[in-house]
Amino acid sequence: MTAFPVSLRSCGPCDSTQQGSNLHHTSAARRKTKLPLAAAADGPGASPAAMPGDAKGSMGQMAAMQGFMQQMAQLQQQMQAQQQAMQGKAGSKAGSGHLKVEGLTFHPAGAPAPLLNGACLDLPANSMGLVHGRSGSGKTTLLHLLAGLSKPTSGSISIGEDAGQQAGSVPASAAARCKTGIVFQFPERHFLASTLLQELTLTWPQRVQDMPARQELALRLDGVLQRTGLRHLAMDTRLEQLSDGYKRRVALAAQLARAPSLLLLDEPLAGVDWPTRASLASLLGELKKDCTLLIVSHDLQELSPLADKIWRMHPGGQLLPSTS
Repeated sequence: MTAFPVSLRSCGPCDSTQQGSNLHHTSAARRKTKLPLAAAADGPGASPAAMPGDAKGSMGQMAAMQGFMQQMAQLQQQMQAQQQAMQGKAGSKAGSGHLKVEGLTFHPAGAPAPLLNGACLDLPANSMGLVHGRSGSGKTTLLHLLAGLSKPTSGSISIGEDAGQQAGSVPASAAARCKTGIVFQFPERHFLASTLLQELTLTWPQRVQDMPARQELALRLDGVLQRTGLRHLAMDTRLEQLSDGYKRRVALAAQLARAPSLLLLDEPLAGVDWPTRASLASLLGELKKDCTLLIVSHDLQELSPLADKIWRMHPGGQLLPSTS
């Protein structure tokens, strides 16, 4: 059929009879080509003569919609199965956040006295510990040692089933540190991305073979956004546009998406308004179901009722049990 236009363009001068004949055959050929095109659009078994165009289109749309709904149902079943598997994994890891510290000392070179001196604490899994004390007494230093950001001068740290480390070694094992998260007092100083989505997914694996791990992280993050009150925010929201309270929530969500067994928080309620303080304190109390929390804070009024164990950091890095 496609030869007709070519033959018309390539022919030379001819009489009107021959031109009329060519045009007649061309028009007939074009009319004939409409039938197979329409039949192909209608699909197998369709009869163009017996079925109006609107009805054929409606049936095609219904078939496409049914196929789409089936795919969505299958996807939903897969997501539910993955969520149940993740919940089973979380349940099997219960108790892995037990924290034990013995004789922990940190004496930087050149410092006249240690910043932390023989600290000891024992915090059971899925409980909240609270450390309070004057500024500069060594509270933040303790968190940095537990998170592996600094090396202790002496003492041992045990997280979960990890064996205590010898003096001068990196705190806990690499596996234990991977299960430890930390939220700093000024989280915006530690943000490495510009938008909410970039910050939440910054440490996610990028290789093709890591796609199952990314899917698991995405499923977990969806629940984390709901719990931390961030789901209503657009993922392209710029972090500098957020209030201090929401910046804390972003930092907390980024850590919770990794499913840590131990979560360390430095002054989580500082610098936010009273409604936000109450909301964040309530959220921290709920997180004990998922992990062990050790919090450094001056805000005893909101956090003391939630804490299972309380310590006071005295000047000179002396950590002692406290009742309030």
